[in-house]
Amino acid sequence: MESFKEKINFIKSSLKERKEFLEDKNIKLTYDEIQLLIYFFDKIELIYKDIEEEIKREKELNIKSIGLLDREYPQNLKNIKLPPYMIYVMGNWKEIYKENSLGLVGTRYPEDYFAKKIMDEISNELVKNNWNGIGGLAKGCDTYGHEGMLKFGGVTGGILGNGFGGDIFPEENKELFYRILDKGGYFLTELPYGSLTKGCYLLGRNRLQGTLGKGIFVGETGIKGGTITTIKSTLAEDKYVFIWNPKNKNLENFLNVQGNFKIINGEKDMGIGIKDMKKIISVEDPREILEIIKKEENKKLSSSLLTLF
Repeated sequence: MESFKEKINFIKSSLKERKEFLEDKNIKLTYDEIQLLIYFFDKIELIYKDIEEEIKREKELNIKSIGLLDREYPQNLKNIKLPPYMIYVMGNWKEIYKENSLGLVGTRYPEDYFAKKIMDEISNELVKNNWNGIGGLAKGCDTYGHEGMLKFGGVTGGILGNGFGGDIFPEENKELFYRILDKGGYFLTELPYGSLTKGCYLLGRNRLQGTLGKGIFVGETGIKGGTITTIKSTLAEDKYVFIWNPKNKNLENFLNVQGNFKIINGEKDMGIGIKDMKKIISVEDPREILEIIKKEENKKLSSSLLTLF
């Protein structure tokens, strides 16, 4: 506390400077207190080295780090119940502020024909209207969403469940990772540089997929898994949740589309409350989504104006 008052960095001071400071202030320490301080300073020095090494690597890879209290922190993330304390962005980081973005998500093991088709349809519509797509670089629907955005010349961003110094997960999307960056996209993570992929990190990133932009479009989903977590967290933040209606597509027996049917039918065993279930918007043609958002936002604007007058 004495060093704080005098604006002296006691932690970064040399051993001689610390000793002189204590003597000057007539602060006497016991043997145990001295040993505790030595241990503490050794640990602090290691942490400083780790931080300096991380900053060096971030500069080399042109990674943008933004803290919760920084002016550059995106408002959409700041408004959620559990905002990341730090975010790290690689690539075209200014695209994270684009509110006209939609998460393109779904199961890792979809029925391929329709999954690709509907992700292409929504991607084409997003690109035509100057919207971005957001995914999680996962296999399946997320991959089809990223690929669709690139196919039609759009910008796609990815939310990762690892730090940039960790592994690219899944490994088979390594080429897609670099292609997204080459085409003006970005990747965002809340995890420090060396963090490796873990299940809990993947669940944590799911809440960001639906909240960085306007919401999410769910291609195909089973009755359990990360997509259901993403739906719940997106609903909790009062963002749009659209889900593809596989009506008349003969997919009733396909396991990883059962979540679509159950949600659309309002079945309680999905773990989604009745009120929230009613907020989910079913669409047979994903190309309708932007028109629905436009109408909904016009309604909200009209309602706000009526309240003012």
